[in-house]
Amino acid sequence: MSQRFGEPVELPWWVIALCGPLLLLCLVSLFIPASPVIHLVAVIPSLALAGVIVRVALGVASANMQSVWISLAFGVWAIFPVIYFVALASR
Repeated sequence: MSQRFGEPVELPWWVIALCGPLLLLCLVSLFIPASPVIHLVAVIPSLALAGVIVRVALGVASANMQSVWISLAFGVWAIFPVIYFVALASR
């Protein structure tokens, strides 16, 4: 399925539901006083996961494979909020 320039792109409803908490974490982490490295541990993986979610939603046709890829990405991402909150707690 080839898209032409200027054609609308439809995202599934679940993209917003999955990306909302990630973007909220990015926004909240900017207001918590911490070193820039600690902020990057929260922001960069969250934005990368949001990008992966959008890419999977647009590029993978099978709903089952979308679920597999997004579950894998969330599994990898889950390490970073733990690191972020441990770093905040240990200051």
